[in-house]
Amino acid sequence: MRQDGELKQDDTRARQYLAGEGSPEERDAWEQRLLEDDDALLSYLESLEELQGQFPPLENQEHFTENVMGSLSTVKKHAIHPSKEIRPAKEGQRRSRWYEQAIVHYVIAASLTLIFLSSGVFDRLFSGEIGMFVPEGKHPSYSEQMMEATSGWLDQLMNSNRK
Repeated sequence: MRQDGELKQDDTRARQYLAGEGSPEERDAWEQRLLEDDDALLSYLESLEELQGQFPPLENQEHFTENVMGSLSTVKKHAIHPSKEIRPAKEGQRRSRWYEQAIVHYVIAASLTLIFLSSGVFDRLFSGEIGMFVPEGKHPSYSEQMMEATSGWLDQLMNSNRK
């Protein structure tokens, strides 16, 4: 548990930080402490609530938000590709990479399937007989088999509810 002296010190440092006072090193140390210490963060939030009425109001909030978001996207683009010139992309257009194309995925899947079939991988998965016996003669279609199974299941369900 924190002592009163430490809490007062955190309150003082939080107020100084909010007022923009202190050296850059002190501010960086306080920011790091905010990330690591829950009590310091709580003290900062309490000080922020107390001082909220003292800050000047923001006149054009939408313009401010657009400027911040625009600068963030520029910073992000420079961080990802600092050596490349940033050109604004045309709206709705995006250069797709070859490995993002669906046809590439289909070709790879078909190639792997052919390789596995020719090498006998699927035969090794089921060693021995599978045990399927297909009688000769007229075979019911899959839809007929599904309908029979479903109607049999529904009959059993209805019979169990009647009892």
